[in-house]
Amino acid sequence: MNKGQLEKLERLRRYTGVGQPVTHKDDKGKSARYKLGEVDDAVSVLIRDYNHVLQKIKLTDKQASASRWGTKYVFRSCYFTLADRTKRITWGQYNPILYPWVFRALIRKAQKKGWLGLSKA
Repeated sequence: MNKGQLEKLERLRRYTGVGQPVTHKDDKGKSARYKLGEVDDAVSVLIRDYNHVLQKIKLTDKQASASRWGTKYVFRSCYFTLADRTKRITWGQYNPILYPWVFRALIRKAQKKGWLGLSKA
């Protein structure tokens, strides 16, 4: 791997979307979008040319007060990669947004199956 490729991978590794706005589709089948919030924090792991990211999204005041969410934060697992031709950082198109309690439930289930290697304490 040459120096230019290594630099692009390092740039990809650092990119998590923190500070970026998050928009969401209004309803299935509609093209309208609304601002859900902003990426407040993130953790990531680079595997080859895919940066797998878990984002903590702070909802807008309007979304946080909506009964639909009932929380200030939601979580999204996503990934970024380098576009084939341009090698620009590109968003992975399909990514779920989870309520905190859904995310915790998934983590608990994964832990119970021994996937995470965490202590039982």
